[in-house]
Amino acid sequence: MVDIGSGITQASANATEILEQANLGDSLGALSPLLDQMQAIMNVAQLFLGGIFGIYLILLILKWLESRKLNKTLKKVSTDMDSIKKDLSSIKRNLKK
Repeated sequence: MVDIGSGITQASANATEILEQANLGDSLGALSPLLDQMQAIMNVAQLFLGGIFGIYLILLILKWLESRKLNKTLKKVSTDMDSIKKDLSSIKRNLKK
Protein backbone atom coordinates (compact mmCIF):
# COMPACT_ATOMS: atom_id res chain seq x y z
CA MET A 1 0.00 0.00 0.00
CA VAL A 2 1.27 3.52 -0.92
CA ASP A 3 1.25 6.17 1.76
CA ILE A 4 -0.44 9.22 0.18
CA GLY A 5 0.81 11.67 2.81
CA SER A 6 4.46 10.87 2.17
CA GLY A 7 3.92 11.15 -1.60
CA ILE A 8 2.47 14.64 -1.19
CA THR A 9 5.29 15.79 1.08
CA GLN A 10 7.87 14.39 -1.35
CA ALA A 11 6.20 16.18 -4.30
CA SER A 12 6.13 19.38 -2.28
CA ALA A 13 9.83 19.03 -1.46
CA ASN A 14 10.64 18.41 -5.12
CA ALA A 15 8.67 21.49 -6.18
CA THR A 16 10.49 23.61 -3.60
CA GLU A 17 13.86 22.37 -4.86
CA ILE A 18 12.94 23.14 -8.46
CA LEU A 19 11.84 26.67 -7.54
CA GLU A 20 15.04 27.29 -5.61
CA GLN A 21 17.11 26.06 -8.53
CA ALA A 22 15.24 28.28 -10.98
CA ASN A 23 16.13 31.36 -8.88
CA LEU A 24 13.05 33.31 -9.90
CA GLY A 25 14.22 36.43 -8.09
CA ASP A 26 16.83 37.16 -10.75
CA SER A 27 14.36 36.87 -13.61
CA LEU A 28 11.88 39.19 -11.86
CA GLY A 29 14.63 41.76 -11.39
CA ALA A 30 15.13 41.91 -15.14
CA LEU A 31 11.38 42.30 -15.70
CA SER A 32 11.00 45.05 -13.12
CA PRO A 33 11.17 48.03 -15.55
CA LEU A 34 8.62 46.36 -17.81
CA LEU A 35 6.33 45.63 -14.87
CA ASP A 36 6.63 49.24 -13.68
CA GLN A 37 5.61 50.52 -17.12
CA MET A 38 2.70 48.09 -17.26
CA GLN A 39 1.59 49.28 -13.82
CA ALA A 40 1.69 52.91 -14.97
CA ILE A 41 -0.35 52.07 -18.07
CA MET A 42 -2.87 50.15 -15.98
CA ASN A 43 -3.20 53.09 -13.55
CA VAL A 44 -3.96 55.48 -16.42
CA ALA A 45 -6.43 53.01 -17.95
CA GLN A 46 -8.12 52.49 -14.58
CA LEU A 47 -8.46 56.24 -14.06
CA PHE A 48 -9.78 56.77 -17.59
CA LEU A 49 -12.29 53.92 -17.47
CA GLY A 50 -13.36 54.81 -13.95
CA GLY A 51 -13.93 58.39 -15.05
CA ILE A 52 -16.01 57.32 -18.02
CA PHE A 53 -18.05 54.96 -15.85
CA GLY A 54 -18.57 57.69 -13.26
CA ILE A 55 -19.74 60.17 -15.88
CA TYR A 56 -22.03 57.54 -17.39
CA LEU A 57 -23.51 56.80 -13.99
CA ILE A 58 -24.08 60.49 -13.26
CA LEU A 59 -25.71 61.02 -16.67
CA LEU A 60 -27.90 57.97 -16.14
CA ILE A 61 -29.11 59.34 -12.80
CA LEU A 62 -29.77 62.76 -14.34
CA LYS A 63 -31.72 61.19 -17.19
CA TRP A 64 -33.84 59.24 -14.70
CA LEU A 65 -34.56 62.40 -12.67
CA GLU A 66 -35.44 64.29 -15.84
CA SER A 67 -37.85 61.57 -16.95
CA ARG A 68 -39.56 61.60 -13.52
CA LYS A 69 -39.98 65.38 -13.74
CA LEU A 70 -41.32 65.10 -17.30
CA ASN A 71 -43.84 62.43 -16.26
CA LYS A 72 -45.09 64.63 -13.41
CA THR A 73 -45.47 67.56 -15.80
CA LEU A 74 -47.33 65.42 -18.34
CA LYS A 75 -49.72 64.20 -15.65
CA LYS A 76 -50.42 67.80 -14.63
CA VAL A 77 -51.05 68.79 -18.25
CA SER A 78 -53.36 65.82 -18.71
CA THR A 79 -55.30 66.75 -15.58
CA ASP A 80 -55.56 70.36 -16.76
CA MET A 81 -56.77 69.25 -20.19
CA ASP A 82 -59.45 67.08 -18.62
CA SER A 83 -60.56 70.03 -16.52
CA ILE A 84 -60.66 72.29 -19.59
CA LYS A 85 -62.68 69.68 -21.54
CA LYS A 86 -65.16 69.45 -18.68
CA ASP A 87 -65.48 73.24 -18.53
CA LEU A 88 -65.85 73.43 -22.31
CA SER A 89 -68.59 70.82 -22.36
CA SER A 90 -70.49 72.71 -19.64
CA ILE A 91 -70.14 75.92 -21.66
CA LYS A 92 -71.50 74.16 -24.75
CA ARG A 93 -74.48 72.87 -22.78
CA ASN A 94 -75.22 76.37 -21.48
CA LEU A 95 -75.02 77.83 -24.98
CA LYS A 96 -77.51 75.27 -26.32
CA LYS A 97 -80.12 76.31 -23.74
